[in-house]
Amino acid sequence: MRLATAIAVVLGLLLAGCGGGGGHVHADPAPAPEPAALFASDVRLSTLDGLETDEFWYGEAIVLTITVHNLGAETRVMRFPSSPFLDYDIRCLDGCLTWCWSETVPSSPVDVDVVLAPYESRSWYVVWHQEDRAGFQVAPGVYAASAWLPHFAGSDAIDADTRVLFRIVGPSYG
Repeated sequence: MRLATAIAVVLGLLLAGCGGGGGHVHADPAPAPEPAALFASDVRLSTLDGLETDEFWYGEAIVLTITVHNLGAETRVMRFPSSPFLDYDIRCLDGCLTWCWSETVPSSPVDVDVVLAPYESRSWYVVWHQEDRAGFQVAPGVYAASAWLPHFAGSDAIDADTRVLFRIVGPSYG
């Protein structure tokens, strides 16, 4: 009788999922899922009249726009410790810095808060007049434009490479 009772107790524990793992195979826990991105960003290039393009005439002003999107269902605040809180640059294809917007504007240690409602997007733009860091017209060719929020750490999407290639077409004399 004792043996039957012991078997019944062991079976009861096994069926209840206790005792020795209950016959279940235990695997290592699955890795935690990546946290969902809170923000996304994109960069666009256009002419002064709003035509989005990747080809510009020699000497034509180029509008660089960065847009940040709140991907969440709640209001989010981006806090920046200084101004300017975003930046733009133009580089040759070999990576050489041609122009950097933040070098052309004064900085300020004033905190800047940007509030984005759920699913709201906010855009900022600058106009580049195809001048290099010394103020000279750049040569025709292919360049890379970038825009980013350098002081807003912790968001891979906003810190991600947002490089856009474009071409400046030289003047024709014929």
